Amino acid sequence: QAIILHLGWIHDVMDSYNLSYSTLEWESNYQLILHERMKRSLYDPYIKRLSDLKSNSLHLSLNPVPYNELCKLIQSCDIGLVIYNTSSYGSSWENIAKASGKLADYLAFGKPVICSNLPDLRKLTSDYNCGLCYNDLSEIPSLISKILNNYHYYSENALKCFDEEFDFSKSFAPFLEFISRAR
Repeated sequence: QAIILHLGWIHDVMDSYNLSYSTLEWESNYQLILHERMKRSLYDPYIKRLSDLKSNSLHLSLNPVPYNELCKLIQSCDIGLVIYNTSSYGSSWENIAKASGKLADYLAFGKPVICSNLPDLRKLTSDYNCGLCYNDLSEIPSLISKILNNYHYYSENALKCFDEEFDFSKSFAPFLEFISRAR
């Protein structure tokens, strides 16, 4: 069984409904967890739409774990999803890679990613071979399978990508040294 995690906002900008709908066609051994960033209710109209799909592969996590425990949730998954619906929400979302907290979080724990096929996400996953991009949500199950068939490779590359592109301490250390010398 593979646990696929989508952290953050359950909303159309993350294509949450279409993603949830696509799980109706997933194999039963692929399970998607949509983990909301703030407390939500099953009676929230958007959440109810997702719940009403009755997908056996969809699980809604509507009580967010405290941020300092988010690592446990990420460690429990196999693959992280980074999905943005730019067609409805404008081009400002198209260059989101370095601004996507969830992307950095997945990579920090060696979790391969499946991403929207946006230029910067495509470049990052291609440059580091840390995940795959889709053109259509229906491709996600085959991408899951491809990653699982070579999981160690993608996981090691995820760690390398985090280390080279997102590890804040590497960039910040010279600044801290400068400050300490200036005192």
